[in-house]
Amino acid sequence: MKLNLGCGEHKIKGYINCDILEEVKPDIRLDLTKKLPFADNSIDEIYMNHVLEHILNYGFLLNEIWRVCKKNSKITIHVPFYASQNNLQVPEHINSFGYFSLVNYKKLFIIQPHLDFFIAKKNKFLDALINWKPYVYQRFFAWILPVSQVTYILKVIKK
Repeated sequence: MKLNLGCGEHKIKGYINCDILEEVKPDIRLDLTKKLPFADNSIDEIYMNHVLEHILNYGFLLNEIWRVCKKNSKITIHVPFYASQNNLQVPEHINSFGYFSLVNYKKLFIIQPHLDFFIAKKNKFLDALINWKPYVYQRFFAWILPVSQVTYILKVIKK
């Protein structure tokens, strides 16, 4: 089973599209701040596009995702980068994210972050340069040349 959490208007074929808003007509209406209504170890894959920045206690949600996912499940999370206009112009954004923001969850997931300079049109040179030394980029250049988003690819760790 595959989930598209916080789908909004962007539904994905082959996924169960979930959202809190009834008007977007999700397959399942659910509140991501509450316990997920899925059995333990029942989910193969999760996709979240610009959702986590809206969740006050996203740690609770990540723990719930870990609970419902099978071992080695893939979770793809896109969030706006903390210095991007995508983040700064939306008052509903409660959290900000950088390259290392999910490091505290490395006991639950193998985490592969990636800074995306552009969302729609990839720039391989800039993406490679920025991701070569993400600490240096964030420390010295993030406010000068901000990337658009951070993509985290998580792999569930379970025994």
